[in-house]
This record gives sequence, C-alpha cells and structure tokens, in this order.
Amino acid sequence: MRLRTKLVLTASMLTFAIVLVLAVVFLGELLQQRVDTTALDNEVLAQEVLLSTRQALEPLQQATLQMKPGQTALTRTPNVLASARSAAESATTPAFVTS
Repeated sequence: MRLRTKLVLTASMLTFAIVLVLAVVFLGELLQQRVDTTALDNEVLAQEVLLSTRQALEPLQQATLQMKPGQTALTRTPNVLASARSAAESATTPAFVTS
C-alpha cells in the first residue's frame, strides 16, 4: 500500500471516530434531557393527583358521625328482592341459551 493511501485511510478513520464519539455524546445528552423532562412532568402529574385526592376527601374528613359510645346504628333493608332475578339465579349460575 502506498503512503498516500495509508494517510487517507488514517485520516478517514480518525474523522469517523471523532464523528462517532460526538454522536454518542450528543445522543447521551439528548436522552438525559428527555429523562429529566419526563421526570419533571411525572412529578407535576403526581402533585395534581395528590391535590385532587385531597380535595375529594375533604368533605369526608369534615363530616362527623353524631353517635355516642356504645350506640349501634341499624340500616333498614327492604323485604323485596332488589332485582327481578329469583334466589336460584345467582351471578355464579351458568346460563345456557337454547334455541
């Protein structure tokens, strides 16, 4: 191989190596920037969810029960079944359709 060919190949490989290193550094910085942006966005969303949850629970925290110690509360239930299904038809009973 001639000296000129060796110098051209060496310069080309060195240029390729420099471009490759710069590309990897650029992509690393870009990826880090995206990760930081995503983390910040997620933090904002988490704060919004926390605020919404606190606002939803606020009325429940302010509500108090007017009961004395030892008092029991009874809830009346109707005598009629709430649905039209019979007692034998439950959600676990398979329903076979016949045509």
